Amino acid sequence: MASYLPNRDLSIRKKALPEERLRRELLAQMVEELSYPKALIAVEKEIKHFAVDRKKVPQRRVDILCFDRQTRPLLLIECKAKAIDAKAVAQVLGYNEFIRAPIIGLAQPAAILLGWKKNGEQHYQWYSTLPTFDEVAQWV
Repeated sequence: MASYLPNRDLSIRKKALPEERLRRELLAQMVEELSYPKALIAVEKEIKHFAVDRKKVPQRRVDILCFDRQTRPLLLIECKAKAIDAKAVAQVLGYNEFIRAPIIGLAQPAAILLGWKKNGEQHYQWYSTLPTFDEVAQWV
């Protein structure tokens, strides 16, 4: 059984596992270096709390969900301890069917990918960097 560590900074549960360490490091970078407001970040929360259509919502948790200043979903990020693969992409896309954030992301220890449907396009354009909060907010 994994040990849970308290997190006074972002009020999330933390397990001493690789994925949780990645999540903590990413959150620290987002808040401290990229100016994401702590108050606009939800961590390890059930999808049902954010789902647009609450019918048949899976009992799953999102890793990181950032909101814009009007508290609308902005950026959904799933953290993976191992390489990003098709299964991870399908997972974040599936979660976003319920949340409908305009930007999705996948993070692994060595990289981050952000997907954004620019100007209402059908397919995501992928970026290999995490911009500041203000830059991401301007994308939408």
